[in-house]
Amino acid sequence: MEKIIKSLLILFLLVMPFTFSSEIAYPTNSYNQNNQYYTVTFDGEGEASVIGKLNFYNFGKNQINNIRLEIPGNNIRIINIVQEYYGYNAICAHQGYEECFEYSRQRDYTPKYSIINYKKEITSNAVLLDLQLYTKINSQESASIIIYYKSEDYAEKSGNIFNYDFETIKTKFDVNFVQVGINVNNELYLKEGKSKTVYQDNSFTETLAKGALSASDYSTVYRSSGSIGYGSYVKSTSTLDPYESFKVKGKYSESWLSLNLSKVFIISLITLVVLFLLSLISIKLFKIIKKQNKLILVIVTGLIIPFILSILWTFSIFIIGKIGRLYYFRNSEIFILLIILILGLLSLIGLVGPAIYFATKYKPIYSLWYLVSFISFAFICGLIFILLLNLIFYPKIY
Repeated sequence: MEKIIKSLLILFLLVMPFTFSSEIAYPTNSYNQNNQYYTVTFDGEGEASVIGKLNFYNFGKNQINNIRLEIPGNNIRIINIVQEYYGYNAICAHQGYEECFEYSRQRDYTPKYSIINYKKEITSNAVLLDLQLYTKINSQESASIIIYYKSEDYAEKSGNIFNYDFETIKTKFDVNFVQVGINVNNELYLKEGKSKTVYQDNSFTETLAKGALSASDYSTVYRSSGSIGYGSYVKSTSTLDPYESFKVKGKYSESWLSLNLSKVFIISLITLVVLFLLSLISIKLFKIIKKQNKLILVIVTGLIIPFILSILWTFSIFIIGKIGRLYYFRNSEIFILLIILILGLLSLIGLVGPAIYFATKYKPIYSLWYLVSFISFAFICGLIFILLLNLIFYPKIY
C-alpha cells in the first residue's frame, strides 16, 4: 500500500498545473501632476492610431500660454489636437455683514473642450508642434491636451510578424507618470496581452476628427477620454526628466501560430513527456496493485484513464480555439471535426474497453465498479480543468 501511495503522489506531481499572475496597472489621474496617457491601436498594414492625453500642471508663478510637443518619427499625420480645460468661478471665502471681504476661485465640476491651433515643424527624427493654448494655464492650475495622430513609423514587418516600437511624446516638463495601452485591430493577434478587446468607441475618434467641437460633443470626449491609457497590453513608468520619452516594444501578427510557435512546441513536447511518464508510472502501478487487490486495480484504472483523457481534451480545446484563425489555414472546420472525432473515439474506448475487459477477466461486478469510478472522476476532472482554463486563459482587462 505504501508503494501505491507513493506512485499516486508522483502521478499528481507530474501534472500539477502552474498558474501565473500579472500585475495590472491602472491610470492614476491626478490634476496636480504632469501625467501622460496613450492608447495605441495597430492595424494590419503597420499603421498606428494614437490618442494621447497629456496633463500639464503649472508649478511656476507665470502663466503658460503655449507648449511645444516633440513627437518621435517624421511620418506623423496629425488628425486633431484638443485642449481640456476647466472654468473657474469666484466664490466668497470671507463674508462680512453686507459685503464679501475675500474671494476665492472654485473650479467647475465638468471640463470644456476646444480645438487649438499649432505650428508644425518636421526634423530628421521628430515632428515638433508649437501649441497655442486656447486658455492659459495659471499658476497652480492644470489643463490637458488630447492629441489624435497616426504614424507608420512605429511598426516594421518581418515575415508574418510586425515588430512595434512605440515612443511617447517629449516635452520640456518633468513627467510624473506615463501609461501606454496597446491594442490591435480585429483579426490580429497581440503577443503581449489579449486581443479582441475594444477600449475606444468609434464615436470618440469621430468626434476628435471634427473640425470644431460643439457643447454636445463635450460629454462624448469627457466620457471616452477616461479610457485613454488602457489597452490589451499596458506598460507604465514614472519620473521622466524633461525631453525624456518612454518606449513600449512588442509584436503582433495575423497569425497566432507565428507568434507562439516556440510556445506551442514547448507545450506539445512537455505534454508528450508527461503522457509518456504517466504511461510508465501507470504500467508500474498496475503491476503493483494487481498483486495486492483486483478491486483496487479496477478503481485506480477508472481514475487514471479519465484523468489522462481530461488532459488530452483540455490541450485539444485550447488548440481548437486557435485553429480557426491560423494564418493561411485551410479547411479548419474539417480538422477540428477530425480532432473531436478522434478524442470522442478514445473516450469511448476508455469507457467501454476496460469495462468489458474487467467483466470477462474477473466478474461483471468489477465492470460496474470501473464505470462508476470512470464517470465520477471524469466529472470531477472536467470541472477542475474548466476552472483552470478560465483562470489561465480568461482575458485580463488592464
